Amino acid sequence: MTKSAEESKGTPQQRGEGWFQPWGWLYRPVSYAGWIVVLVVFMFCLHTAVFVDSRVHSVSDTLYGVFPYWIPALGIYIWIGANTCRKETPENPS
Repeated sequence: MTKSAEESKGTPQQRGEGWFQPWGWLYRPVSYAGWIVVLVVFMFCLHTAVFVDSRVHSVSDTLYGVFPYWIPALGIYIWIGANTCRKETPENPS
């Protein structure tokens, strides 16, 4: 079996390819799919902030209003990042 055939086995994460790369507590996108996930989460958070802010009268009301939407959205982003991150494999496994 050739080396390219061996490299094509397994999931993208097992081959060292992934959507994200660990970056502190968060995950940095390293592929188009990762950037799409980040863009969708950012646009969702922005949309909910604008929606909630247009109906409340104080900053604390805004924070209370966006909290139930932002925490699950950021939790889903971190979960996707953790499950699709690039796994570092040793160069010389011997």
